[in-house]
Amino acid sequence: MIDEKNPVVLNTLQSGEKTLSEASRAYIIDNNALNVNEEKTYNVRVWLDENVTTEIEGVQNSNWSAKITINAKYSDHLPTDYEKCVANYGEDSINCQIIAQLDTTGACPTLDYNRVA
Repeated sequence: MIDEKNPVVLNTLQSGEKTLSEASRAYIIDNNALNVNEEKTYNVRVWLDENVTTEIEGVQNSNWSAKITINAKYSDHLPTDYEKCVANYGEDSINCQIIAQLDTTGACPTLDYNRVA
């Protein structure tokens, strides 16, 4: 799970391109820009299902490992709220269509697209 304030279970996220050769899967946690001197913090939580017991075949003496990689690039274009929404939810999302209608003049307030449900 990523971020306890707005919890997101990894396997519900959009799949991403694997950047490590030994990786079995990859997910896109965030796809946004950072402003100068801005930082982001993510909390990662890992657990076993409460129904898992040592009697289940393959559980005892098993290992679990994970790696978190960050891919960054310079951009001289800060994405609009609409572009951020599309990156997270897809172009056909009703939320993105609403934002597109609101953001036509550039005078509307900035939307917190992470809270668009």
